[in-house]
Amino acid sequence: MIKVAIADDHALFREGVALLIKSMRGIELSLSASDGEDLLDKLQTCRVDIVLLDLEMKKLGGFDTLNEIHNQFPSIKVIILSMHTEIKIISHLMYSGARSYLPKDVNFTELESALRLVYKEGYFINPLIAKSMVSKMKLSKDYELLLKSISVKELEILDLICRELTSKEIADKLIVSERTVEGYRKHLHEKLGVKSTVGLVMKAISLNLIPAV
Repeated sequence: MIKVAIADDHALFREGVALLIKSMRGIELSLSASDGEDLLDKLQTCRVDIVLLDLEMKKLGGFDTLNEIHNQFPSIKVIILSMHTEIKIISHLMYSGARSYLPKDVNFTELESALRLVYKEGYFINPLIAKSMVSKMKLSKDYELLLKSISVKELEILDLICRELTSKEIADKLIVSERTVEGYRKHLHEKLGVKSTVGLVMKAISLNLIPAV
């Protein structure tokens, strides 16, 4: 059973999402919160797998709540639900550890797919959003410097990470130690300025460091 929480300061929206989730087999809404503070308090005593998080809430908004979840409950995956469609906001959210972004007018099928894929695979990227992110990225001197700073071996490991291989699988494939792979992974996080694997994948795609699949 996939356990889901929702944090949104509009009661009618929360109730609407609850009704949708109720009809999804193997998924249940375990927690409903009116803002970020309420959510974090309830997460202390209620185990959930995924949080559906609104951005604009009166007490502790989505950006700060996302960071707190990342710090306090690192195993919980966060899906952002928002009406914002600005590329910079979406990029920032994904690089900050969100596992997906969905507009609030998302349909039943896409919401269910997002919940199942985030639980199983770790992230869900709406193809239209991914394309938009890539199209908005512009080459610059900073980009050229970034490319020069990444070694061929780092690009090889980045490609394997984006293909969802674990550090052990990468180590076995390249005949190196798992510790060596973790070192490369850490350097990639630092160079690309991201905190999570999904952030690494998103940044790699948006910068055309690997082909989007």
